[in-house]
Amino acid sequence: HTLSPVPFVIFDPQYSGEYKMAELAVRGLSNVAGTILNLLGFENVEDYDPSLIEFTQ
Repeated sequence: HTLSPVPFVIFDPQYSGEYKMAELAVRGLSNVAGTILNLLGFENVEDYDPSLIEFTQ
């Protein structure tokens, strides 16, 4: 684990603007689980940190 910035890339060849980066004060590894749940079509679990994305449509 590290406190250094680490890139997180979402590759979505069918992306058409339906989500954008969430405006979070702090982003980190703990946000990845919620993000993946959202991308799979599930709601984020209350015990997880917020998703890195928010849906616009």
